[in-house]
Amino acid sequence: MTNDGWQPPPGWGPEPSGPPAAPRKPVYRRKRVLLPASVLALLFVAGALGDPQPPTSVSTVAVVERQSAEQAAGPARAAQAAETAAREAAAAAQQAAADRAAAEKALEEAADERAAAERAAAKAAAAKAAAKKAAAVRAAAAKQQAAAARSAALARKAVAAAAKAEQRRQAASSAAAGPDTYTNVDGDQIQRPTRAASRPSGSSAQCRDRTYSFSTHRSGTCSGHGGVATWY
Repeated sequence: MTNDGWQPPPGWGPEPSGPPAAPRKPVYRRKRVLLPASVLALLFVAGALGDPQPPTSVSTVAVVERQSAEQAAGPARAAQAAETAAREAAAAAQQAAADRAAAEKALEEAADERAAAERAAAKAAAAKAAAKKAAAVRAAAAKQQAAAARSAALARKAVAAAAKAEQRRQAASSAAAGPDTYTNVDGDQIQRPTRAASRPSGSSAQCRDRTYSFSTHRSGTCSGHGGVATWY
């Protein structure tokens, strides 16, 4: 048996002064604690001797300084980015205002063009109505002229028919008075040239031998009587 951790009973030996001493751990327990610590110490020494820590290089210092500079320049870059964004926003707003003004101007021009087109359409409609009215007036005038021409032609035809009827009546009366007549190209009986002290009724010309002709055509009038002296 071992006497590790043994303490004398109270009253045994002199009284200890001060706080009681902590009980000592058994050897096997001390080995459990000291062995890992020794191993760790050996490992640390072996690592320090086998792979010494390299000194800090210039590149590492440059990296640290650059990172410090970047951290210090961060607010400045943020302010610059904000200023750039503000300028871009102002430019975009100005462009939007210009686009809006151009759109409004285009709308005004379209409205003016539409109004001009409406005025042109109204003017064309008025011109068409005026042309239609003028055409109607011309057609009416032409119709009246045609009617007047037909009436004049009918009147002339009636006058000619009346004159021809009168000639036929005179020829008939002359034929009844005596047989001195001839048939002209129209198939009518015409009195032959006759001598008289004054112009007889129905005569159309006086021949050079002082006879009066009742011919209805100038061709052949007073043939055989020296020609026509006077036409009536």
